[in-house]
Amino acid sequence: MEERHQSVLTMFSSLLLIALMLSSCDLPAPTAKPVELASTTPEMIAKVSPTATSLEASDTPVAPASPTGTLTPTPAPDCDRAEFVNDVTYPDNVGVNADEAITKTWRIKNVGSCTWDAAYKLVFIRGDQMNGSSPAEVISTSVSPGAEVDLSIKLNAPAINGIHWGVWQINNAAGKPLLKADGKPQELSILINITNGRGGKVTAVRTWSYTFAGTKCTNAVQYEIMTHIYVDGPVGVGYTWSVTNGVLSVVSQNYAFDSAGSLEVVTQINPPFADPNNVKVTLTANGISSSFTICP
Repeated sequence: MEERHQSVLTMFSSLLLIALMLSSCDLPAPTAKPVELASTTPEMIAKVSPTATSLEASDTPVAPASPTGTLTPTPAPDCDRAEFVNDVTYPDNVGVNADEAITKTWRIKNVGSCTWDAAYKLVFIRGDQMNGSSPAEVISTSVSPGAEVDLSIKLNAPAINGIHWGVWQINNAAGKPLLKADGKPQELSILINITNGRGGKVTAVRTWSYTFAGTKCTNAVQYEIMTHIYVDGPVGVGYTWSVTNGVLSVVSQNYAFDSAGSLEVVTQINPPFADPNNVKVTLTANGISSSFTICP
């Protein structure tokens, strides 16, 4: 009986030990570290790690961004301004020998805010170039605002008799002309008279005629005046219009004849007129003049 009781106790103890061992398998894990590691997945790491671009930026200096509007500076409106001072050599209408080598010099003043240098060049515009170089380098030293400078160019006087006229201007490094105070290009001209060359002369200025638009002999009219210049051979002709009142559209021009012939020249006269009943127009070509009066 006692042995049976001992067997029962032994069996009960074994069952109790097995139950305890099985119940231990349901206890929580001793640490939660694997759960914490789940927060450092590749996706999350990418959100906080420096990118390749930022790493390169930290190794390579980057120039600061240029402020808006400073990439292509615009010169001040009064930057390149010039003022004609005087003709140093060969004033207008001076006599010159045919085929003579001459050096024309103009004196101009820098009335702008920019300094001139060798990049500023003399450029031929119209008329008779007289074998002058264009563009021509005529500034060898810096010309500060307020300073004056003499600009010289070597020319050859034409072989043909008469008035010969050439117009030049100074361009800046960008090819833009230097301007006068009124905003128009400052032109530099040469006007010479040749009398010992070959060719002819002006023989007459005549055959006046005119047309008009508006109401004649009032301040509500525009006149177009025409005349003819006659020459007896090759000759350079400089001609100038003048009017007692009104505004001329063309004042002075130059023309070179290759042979005997005539040239029709035209100008417009616009109001206001000081006296619309007495508009006197005169054309002078190489010293020979002819006048015409509208509404005498």
